[in-house]
Amino acid sequence: MTETFGGFDEIYGHDSVKRLLSAALNHDRIGHAYIFTGPAGVGRYTTAKAFANGIVGTSKAQHPDIITVTNELYGVSGKTDAILVDTVSEMRKDIFIMPYSAKRKVYIIPKADTMNVASQNKLLKVFEEPPEYCTIIFITENHNKMLPTVLSRATVIRFSPLADSLVAKYLIERRGVPESEAAVKAVIGGGSIGKALEVLDSAEPGELRSRAISGLRSEERRVG
Repeated sequence: MTETFGGFDEIYGHDSVKRLLSAALNHDRIGHAYIFTGPAGVGRYTTAKAFANGIVGTSKAQHPDIITVTNELYGVSGKTDAILVDTVSEMRKDIFIMPYSAKRKVYIIPKADTMNVASQNKLLKVFEEPPEYCTIIFITENHNKMLPTVLSRATVIRFSPLADSLVAKYLIERRGVPESEAAVKAVIGGGSIGKALEVLDSAEPGELRSRAISGLRSEERRVG
């Protein structure tokens, strides 16, 4: 049985997701592929890292059997941050190398929905005959951009925007932001901790108030 390390306790919200992934770890039922899909900044990557830590059995920030896939990692140059086909080719070679020290190895692919058809097709061989020790976590904002053949072989985990109160709580507890300011930035963030953090130092107080009021009015119109 794989031991969990409490990493999910550090994640704000997404209780149903955390229960699902904790059960997979506790019962040693780890799939070969997952798609974490939802808005940017709500905790998809943070959750993927915590899940990966549980899979390989570590509480460390870095582990050789947890690989975050980027073009730079494999020395692939390009004018875009989209995951390129050459990157996927190198990743595929690496996948068939046994784990360094853990029983499993985990690949996390941020912005997986930027992969074009050729890049995704490169992974189909892995999906058809996956090594027993390998798990791939795709992170997307729109999982419908993934090929049907990829979607059919992966478990889709949906992340929703967080409640404003949770975003404010994060800002207060993790960044020491005063309550009143945290409440404003939470509204501007629209359910995304990442977006709320972006505005911490990027706007004057008057602009923050205007954006907060605008956000509240938009929410009122949506609910009404």
